[in-house]
Amino acid sequence: MSGEKKKVKIGSDDWFPSLPQEGNETREIRELPIDEFYPFKNHPFKIRDDAEMLELIESVKRIGIQIPILARPRDGKDGVETIAGHRRLQAAIMAGLETAPAIVTSMDDDEATIIMVDTNLGQRVHILPSEKAFAYRMKTEAVIRKLGRPEKNVGQDVPHLGKRTTEIIGETGGDSYKQVERYIRLTYLIQPLLDMVDNKELDFIPAVDLSYLKNKEQIWAGCAVEKYGKISGKQAGLMKVMSKEGILTEEGIEAIMRAEQPLDMKVTLRGTILQKYFPKDYTPKQMQEIIIQLLENWKREHERDGFKLIK
Repeated sequence: MSGEKKKVKIGSDDWFPSLPQEGNETREIRELPIDEFYPFKNHPFKIRDDAEMLELIESVKRIGIQIPILARPRDGKDGVETIAGHRRLQAAIMAGLETAPAIVTSMDDDEATIIMVDTNLGQRVHILPSEKAFAYRMKTEAVIRKLGRPEKNVGQDVPHLGKRTTEIIGETGGDSYKQVERYIRLTYLIQPLLDMVDNKELDFIPAVDLSYLKNKEQIWAGCAVEKYGKISGKQAGLMKVMSKEGILTEEGIEAIMRAEQPLDMKVTLRGTILQKYFPKDYTPKQMQEIIIQLLENWKREHERDGFKLIK
């Protein structure tokens, strides 16, 4: 392959313990041109331009890439497919490097998927719920294929290991089999709801229950969350039951959200907004007194018009 500069003998399990290896086999570290690396298909982990990434870029500028990229040959195509090291590769690009060190070894799709998931879960500090969800699902499907078992048996025991499939999956990520199964359920959410989970606008357990809803019902639920704010586990659980029974409607979701609306709900007005309507020398207490008086006037007017207000 073009651009090769140096070769170093190394035991690949020094960096990638789950990499298949026979006997005393050693693999070479090759220095490959940056443009010969191609991303892993459906890679679930995002590369974010955060402080951690900036620190990695500076490190690469100073001392280069210390842990080689793990890659495999592309079937019938030039270049290699990146299995582990997407962040290091991006840092090398941002640092202006023309080449990057890589261990290139053949492996099938399932082996590549398992290694990709394990290395990312083991090395990344910040992982979004959606990233872990799709990673667990990809690894689960790969393990099931390796074991030659039907996909419906995902949560059952693997006889010769004495463990559930999802228990095997969770060992690298430090999660129980139940938690792995919950994460996998998140992959059945529509994208707006999944984004809410990542943005901490929708809590994990309610999101798991909402994943059992039909797509149309999830759209209704998403609109309700935007309108009323946080959805509780009780509310989401009730929606799940009603959906299963085929009686969940958009009006039903509205009723559930209104009935469970907490009495201590808060509306926050930023100081920059309030300053538009008050003199600069007004204290927060003075602002509050005026706002309450205006609300009292508003309430009296609406009660006079026959509107029923929340008590």
